[in-house]
Amino acid sequence: YVREDTFTTQPQAHAPMEPHVAIGQYDPAAGFTVWTSTQTPFYAQEDLANLLQVSRSRVRVIKPPVGGAFGGKSDGTDSLEFCAALLAMKAGRPVFIIYDRDEEFQVTRRRHPSIIHIKTAVDRDGIILAKECRVILDGGAYYMGGAVALFLCHGRFFLPYAQKGLRYEGLRVYTNKAPGGAMRGFMSPQAHFAQDVQMDLLAKDLGIDPVEIRCRNAMHTGEVALNGFKVVSSAFTQGLEAIASYGSEGGTGAGWPRGRGFGCAAFGSGAAHRVRPGKEAYSAARLIAHEDGYFTLYTGASDVGQGTDTILGQIVAQELSVPLEKIRIVAADTALTPLDQGSYSSRVTTMAGNACLGAAADMAGQLKDTAAQKLEANPADLELADERIFVRGSAEKGMSLSEAIIARQLSGGGAVVTGQGTYSTRARGSPTFSFGSQLAEVTVDPETGKVEVSSITCTHDCGIAINPLLVEGQLEGSVHMGLGYALSEDIPEKEGVNLNPSFLDYKLLTALEMPRVKLVFTEVPDPVGPYGAKEGGEGTVGPTAPAIINAIAEATGVRLKGLPATPE
Repeated sequence: YVREDTFTTQPQAHAPMEPHVAIGQYDPAAGFTVWTSTQTPFYAQEDLANLLQVSRSRVRVIKPPVGGAFGGKSDGTDSLEFCAALLAMKAGRPVFIIYDRDEEFQVTRRRHPSIIHIKTAVDRDGIILAKECRVILDGGAYYMGGAVALFLCHGRFFLPYAQKGLRYEGLRVYTNKAPGGAMRGFMSPQAHFAQDVQMDLLAKDLGIDPVEIRCRNAMHTGEVALNGFKVVSSAFTQGLEAIASYGSEGGTGAGWPRGRGFGCAAFGSGAAHRVRPGKEAYSAARLIAHEDGYFTLYTGASDVGQGTDTILGQIVAQELSVPLEKIRIVAADTALTPLDQGSYSSRVTTMAGNACLGAAADMAGQLKDTAAQKLEANPADLELADERIFVRGSAEKGMSLSEAIIARQLSGGGAVVTGQGTYSTRARGSPTFSFGSQLAEVTVDPETGKVEVSSITCTHDCGIAINPLLVEGQLEGSVHMGLGYALSEDIPEKEGVNLNPSFLDYKLLTALEMPRVKLVFTEVPDPVGPYGAKEGGEGTVGPTAPAIINAIAEATGVRLKGLPATPE
């Protein structure tokens, strides 16, 4: 059986609370220093060096706390960073540039609008045999990683479902609009909206339960997709089956029709390739020990509100068996921290996390070697716990970490005790992938077309949650972004001009429109990620829109193939 459908999606704005901002400073001896709201300080450093025609060592980029990014600050240098640096040199004074809200909407990136045509062949049991996808992206006036967008969109069709053959054609068209770029779940919401709405249509055509058809086609642990993506761990079917029985209590409108719908997606835990040629997509970390038993972690990873400083500190604290408050973090300063490619593609926990774990393990090994000499023991017989190193089974035979650090310094002639860690991968696409499913329950006013989402039950296969509270925040934030994508957010334009460039007119959903969100964790450890953790920040955006659209169809019989699902 062969089915063909065409789907359309709209542009979506990142809408960070803090707009793009940069401060440039120039010193003839030291060079340029730029403080900027960025996700990728090392990319920005590279771009600025090229634009200013100086060596990279003459450019220092510092990322202070960032008030929201969501992919919109991940492309490297923006024009205001270059202008701030250049004008600082010409003026001989620091230069501060900030976009106002209108500029933020008019000239920054947005999620690519798309037209997606999918032709799918299945057997009588609903097993996907082959798929043909043609994608047209509205790229706006500039390149902005256009080939990356097409490549990533292509990759989204290989997971979470298996197929025996796939043909893909992607086109990114230049238009007189602001450019399309990376946005949370880069190309996942577009591709998975089309793919998962069509999965419901196929299930209805064949008379198969919508959960069952997804489980029959699911990728499992150990399987390899047609394009080489390896599923290192997967709790996809467990999570989907777990949420299938959930539902909310009661409705919001008396007598309004109600419907349930499912949406699914998969997402990588960090891009295995670098967006720009010539270098590996690696992360590095350096850990310094202090005589009082405190440690300083130097990492190039960028915390842009998702809590990665906390996660990386927790990883180091766990490995060294010290309280989190004894880990000081210096992050995202190109003059001080080791190279890290930045916060995009959900790479920080897996890639920077493994680098920090390696640095902590290196530190622990050095301190064990020193303690072993003092205690006349074999290093392999030593353990770390409660800020001490002791012989396994003989807790009284040991020393404090502070004592071990001082002894290590003395043995090295006063040299600073330093642990180093790096991580890179040769995997295809990503070192490991997460899988997510959502169940949406909606009520629809048949007179006005108003949709109210009463609940969303969300399961996300993020491995082991190192910090469950932070993961919950990420998943709920992703659901909110997917909710607006499904129902309200759009950027109408006339002759290339945005007609709603403000938070008053751009229809961001507020806390009042947020449904009840129930999170279900599968907690299947991943062998690649630190302590079994993997992606938990972007993959949850993809399932929300198809879940809501499929629920609307069950409630009303109306099959929408375009976003957003406005009352009109």
